[in-house]
This record gives sequence, C-alpha cells and structure tokens, in this order.
Amino acid sequence: MSNKEAQLCAEAHEILSLSLADATDHRLQCMSIDRVQLRDNARKLCVSVSVELGEEGLPSLEEAKHALLHARSYLRRQVAAGIARKRTPELEFELRPSALALDGL
Repeated sequence: MSNKEAQLCAEAHEILSLSLADATDHRLQCMSIDRVQLRDNARKLCVSVSVELGEEGLPSLEEAKHALLHARSYLRRQVAAGIARKRTPELEFELRPSALALDGL
C-alpha cells in the first residue's frame, strides 16, 4: 500500500469513527471502526466494524447491519467532505461482534 492509500484509509477511519459517534441512531453509536482497507483499485473502501451486542438496548447484528446500510450514503458523504479526492470510493461494510460482546456469550 502506498503512502497516499494509507493516508486515505487513516482519514476515512477517523471520519467514519467520528460520524458513528455523532449519529442520532443509537444503533450506530454502538459500533466502532476496526479497520479500513482499499479494494478494487481504490474504488471501494472495505470498512471492518465491531458491534456491541447482547445487552438490553443494544442492537442485534442484523439490526446493526440494517442501520449501517441505511446510513451508507450519509457516511460516504462524510468521507467525501473530509478527503481530497476527485472520486469518493464506495463503502462496503464487514460487521462482527465486538470482543466485549463475545466475552459475554
């Protein structure tokens, strides 16, 4: 990965993390960004997301996936506003339970 690509991934990680923390949807606030990687010749950003599960008031993995897909265009606009690129990569998400949620199972 080139320095430019690594910088893009780091910037997207920060922007997405802040966007989830500031979201009005509580299901998004239960998520954290683990990793962002470029794919498909920098046309896509693959975002690995951890979801807090299991406690009352927290979403199921399916609810979290639905919330993230619903917020995808908003999150992509946030990334577009924060990076210096001619074209903003599409966002793809990989969800998994957080380590804390797995400890409780």
